[in-house]
Amino acid sequence: MEEKRLNKVLRKYFSDKLDQEEEELLRRWLDEGEHNLRVFETLKVVWKEKSQEPELVNVEERINDIWAKALDQSVNAGSVLRKLVEIAAVGLFFIVASWLLWNSANKSDTVEPLNQVTELISKHNSPGQKTKLYLPDGSVVYLNSESSLKFLKGFNGMERRIYLDGEAYFVVAKDSSRPFVVQSRGVETIALGTEFNVNAYEENEKIKVSLIEGKVQVNNLLSNDDSRDLLPGKELIIDGRNNEMIEKTIDVESATGWKEGKLVFKNASYKDMVIALERWYGVEINTFGKIPNDWHLTSTYKGQTLENILIDLTYSKSFTYEIEKNTIKIKF
Repeated sequence: MEEKRLNKVLRKYFSDKLDQEEEELLRRWLDEGEHNLRVFETLKVVWKEKSQEPELVNVEERINDIWAKALDQSVNAGSVLRKLVEIAAVGLFFIVASWLLWNSANKSDTVEPLNQVTELISKHNSPGQKTKLYLPDGSVVYLNSESSLKFLKGFNGMERRIYLDGEAYFVVAKDSSRPFVVQSRGVETIALGTEFNVNAYEENEKIKVSLIEGKVQVNNLLSNDDSRDLLPGKELIIDGRNNEMIEKTIDVESATGWKEGKLVFKNASYKDMVIALERWYGVEINTFGKIPNDWHLTSTYKGQTLENILIDLTYSKSFTYEIEKNTIKIKF
């Protein structure tokens, strides 16, 4: 995104005036790399923690004023701005955040060092890899294969925000003063202390939030902040094509069996089976021939090798297979 367009989008974000197209532009910019995410998180911390004075009635007008001041100032304007520019060095929009900090805190010489809130911790699992992670607040995350998460070191700020790409199961430590927020593909899941699963792989058309215990709030950021409260035993499915949100009773084994080493298929299509096997075992599956139209698979595997699963499937499905290192050929 070009700088001028980015400046406009960020400004409208903090004025709560983003339209759907701009929300998508912002999401894509955040997905471009950790650098962008660190900058955005710093802006949010500055806005939330340092903009508390009551005269912030017309937010748009205030931001415009700060924006204009930032454009007119040089680095010699003062030690605060100079220090922040040196720390951030991320462009015009970060200077806006610096002005927010300076003006709202009403301090000309001392500020909280922003580099304390910009260190980003990230974890990525390759296909075939699963990990159990302990977060700074005592929460536990089971991260599935081909998934990644990011969060600010120490959870600095008024919330505990996680950025998830893929699938993870969360056991959240209770902290009523700081909500635990999982953001994935434009969907926010907010909890104070609970257990839930989020499935948000990029290639899937649907995002699934499954609640095991406690209570969560799910916000669809790409659909005018459509919000739902979810109760235990329920699952919310968000269709990425039309942003429709559907609630249904959860199948616990299907939703969370993976963290116990179970590969669960419930009426799975051939495509779904292939994606799951590739992700679970870290292989590539190539298909030859015509796939039967009535292919559906319902089965659960635990502690099985890929070859054992393929052998089992050949008894009920008409295909042959070849294994060459990390490549599987299935022929119909």
